[in-house]
Amino acid sequence: MNTTALADIDFEGKLVIAKNGKYRCPFKCHTGSYPAPTWRTEKGFRQHMERCPACPSGQARKAVLQACSAEQTMLRAHEEMAARGLRVGDEVFYVGYQVTGPTHVFKGTRRVRVRYEELRSYFGAKVRIESFSWLGALVLNGSIPVNNICGSLAEAREKAAAAQKDYQSHLEFAAAVR
Repeated sequence: MNTTALADIDFEGKLVIAKNGKYRCPFKCHTGSYPAPTWRTEKGFRQHMERCPACPSGQARKAVLQACSAEQTMLRAHEEMAARGLRVGDEVFYVGYQVTGPTHVFKGTRRVRVRYEELRSYFGAKVRIESFSWLGALVLNGSIPVNNICGSLAEAREKAAAAQKDYQSHLEFAAAVR
């Protein structure tokens, strides 16, 4: 049994004293459902100190990374808008769908499954660009993927009719397979 006492460590303004031969993080960086991690050596605890997400410097690192990531996504969105020749205020035509029959409905206090596939109604519409963002791809007004944009309203309605026909054939095939 090791009888040497572990040294006290100053961890970003908090004094960490080893209890029962173990160091514990003073910033409670573990999740509540799991026991807090412990370290038996000073070296192991110092390695944790460098990458602890809950300490003040770890929170600052996380904030800087999030700000950098947000800046990069907005830059990417601006580049994509410029490449496509779109600006805020432009009118675009797009294909979208609305769920007319969900898979589950509420009956009393229970949520009951009523169908295997949701029922969709596809449409072509015109909208003015008010905002844009980057969610893996360029998204207009928070819900319109840029790949759903068409050149004219007539073209959007034709694509919507084709998408409705394809979706109906998908529903028929899924029903036949079951």
